[in-house]
Amino acid sequence: MSAWFLGEALSREGAAPGTAEEKEAVESLEDAARLNANASQPRTLLGKFLMKRGDLDRAAEAFESALRLDPADASATYQLALAYRKKGNAKRAEELFAKVSAAKAEARETFTQQNLVRIVREGTQ
Repeated sequence: MSAWFLGEALSREGAAPGTAEEKEAVESLEDAARLNANASQPRTLLGKFLMKRGDLDRAAEAFESALRLDPADASATYQLALAYRKKGNAKRAEELFAKVSAAKAEARETFTQQNLVRIVREGTQ
């Protein structure tokens, strides 16, 4: 887990492509993915670093791996769509963007319903 946290910390620090910090972040996230076969988050963050490097194939692999572990991960889905768009696979990118849009719409609906219930309950007290 500490390898993932190091990668996250370096990401938040703004490790730029080609720097020693970026290399350390990528290595840490690769280690985190190996050490925790069930964690999608390090794979998603690894994919983001690889995208910034321009390594689209490996980035797509990282996002696909994250999505196998957590199919509802909107961040990995969105990033994978960006990777496919950059790789020239517009059809697959649009499918993934549509999935993200649907998930956001569902989240908004759930949020609205929950708030409506809360408002009605507060109004009856």
